[in-house]
Amino acid sequence: RIMSQPIPAVMGFVLVATSLAWISMPTAPVPVPAATTSSTSLGAETLAGERLDRGDFRGRAVVLNFFATWCAPCAAEMSDLVRFAAHRPDVTVIGVAVSSGARAEVRPFLRDHRVTFPIIIDSGALATRFNVEVLPTTIVIDAHGKVAQSIVGATTEHALTQAVAAVAKDRCDAASC
Repeated sequence: RIMSQPIPAVMGFVLVATSLAWISMPTAPVPVPAATTSSTSLGAETLAGERLDRGDFRGRAVVLNFFATWCAPCAAEMSDLVRFAAHRPDVTVIGVAVSSGARAEVRPFLRDHRVTFPIIIDSGALATRFNVEVLPTTIVIDAHGKVAQSIVGATTEHALTQAVAAVAKDRCDAASC
């Protein structure tokens, strides 16, 4: 009889603690440290027909945003990416449309969200090269062409500013890159 009362009390405590932990989970994107050995070797063509290669970004931080036109969190973060790109001309921002269809299907999304930075249409090869498994995912690449950080989930202008600030301290000149 004495043993039967502590069990409900313990179970109640566990239920309350689990509920509080779930409620207090962060809603902001959680930056995930990335391996620093991957390079920006894009070898891709933008929607506008420009070829993007590693040398194009030498000495600059790069933000690669992997998104899909059908992805609600991707659409929600797009205005933050557009603002970030407008406020940080020293950083190259590139959108990578994954599994979003042909150019004609992507253009209305870009127009609706007023995207001005270059967009690459990706069949999945580039996402695979950068180990992207969830959309949206944003990859921050340092001035040396190494992946510095991956942000899994929708990001914000503030989170991008912080991520780029961490890699911007390690700028390089053309000779050291």
